[in-house]
Amino acid sequence: VAILEVRDKDGNVLEEYERVERKVLETEVARQINNVLTDNAARAYIFGENNYLTLGGRPVAAKTGSTNDYRDAWTIGYTPSLAVGVWVGNNNNNPMRRGAAGGVVAAPIWNTFMRRVLGDTPVESFRAPAPIETDKPVLNGSIAGGVKVKVDRASGKLATNLTPESMVEERTYQSGHSILYFINPEDPLGNAAPIQSGKQFERWEQAIVNWAERQEITLEQPPTEFDDVHVSANQPRVTILNPGSGATISQRALTANVQTSAPRGVVRVEYYIDNILIANVTQSPFDLAVTLQDPRVQTGSRSFRAVAYDDVENAGQSSITLQFNLPALPSALTWTKPVSGTTLSQADFPLTLEANLSNFENINRVDLIMRRDNQDSYINTIRQFSGGRLLGQWSQTPTVGVLQVVAKIINKDGFQYESEPLDLIVN
Repeated sequence: VAILEVRDKDGNVLEEYERVERKVLETEVARQINNVLTDNAARAYIFGENNYLTLGGRPVAAKTGSTNDYRDAWTIGYTPSLAVGVWVGNNNNNPMRRGAAGGVVAAPIWNTFMRRVLGDTPVESFRAPAPIETDKPVLNGSIAGGVKVKVDRASGKLATNLTPESMVEERTYQSGHSILYFINPEDPLGNAAPIQSGKQFERWEQAIVNWAERQEITLEQPPTEFDDVHVSANQPRVTILNPGSGATISQRALTANVQTSAPRGVVRVEYYIDNILIANVTQSPFDLAVTLQDPRVQTGSRSFRAVAYDDVENAGQSSITLQFNLPALPSALTWTKPVSGTTLSQADFPLTLEANLSNFENINRVDLIMRRDNQDSYINTIRQFSGGRLLGQWSQTPTVGVLQVVAKIINKDGFQYESEPLDLIVN
């Protein structure tokens, strides 16, 4: 303000400047511009990472400019407390040499001046703008790296809340449109429909197509239709026929019969006790026959559930409550001597077989069996397991060849099962 006050010869105030503050730019807009102009990574692909628009570790905003025929070259930059502009050109308005752009001839002068003036003064930072979150991906910045959408792998369409998680795939589609395709310039944040017509729109669209062709980028539009494969009408149906709800299961051998149907056909049925998967049956009629050996399946009232799936993971389920009164867990047998894969000679016999047992207090006996070509031969029966250790004498010398030793474990409740085989070679 050049004139603050005008008085007459007697000192009376005739005119007086009144300071009136007027906001010319919204705070967030200013901060967003600062954020854009301080982003060195965004301009590094043109200027390089170490360029004249940076001041070491000091945050600085900067912008270059050049007029046609290189008549004027500008660099204007600022910190929170200092703004400096540099112009380079000829006083007679003649063009400079070709290539004399703002970043080439003005930026070095600006950089030198800023470093000299700022020196070792305290480093100042700009206030960061608030994050921008709208319902338009192009305004959130996601279009630059492509549009990311969640797609159903089976149909290729947009995933819905019925699309199984295992069938959801996040895909990135390179946008083939300008910003005018997505927003209305007169109402960018509102719900006004994009115009998507007119000469300006057509020129912007064609420019993107031309650029993509030069970059050998394939433009693909994201799907607009929703998954029509994973819908309620396609969900399989499954009914537990046996056992009945409330039945008591008193042995670890569990069987179940189900009835299934599905528009696309059933490919498998999973069985759960509570949330513990106990079997995955892939053969029709998808009935269950399993030995319960998971220690998490315990005595008490438990949910028993069958889940049927089709070929694209549509699922339907049925659940009942069963009362479990289970015998003690089967024992686990681990061979310790000889180890599986050992080669023995006939001179090693008689041979002592050794193994470790868990839950051995519940074992009635262990029958040791030699298995060769699907034929079983008796070796010995063990009834004493001191400290959970099995020692079994193998007295009869086997013939030369490849064979297996298995332990048939019989619990005190009569439940019988086999150990993992011990593979041996006899020379």
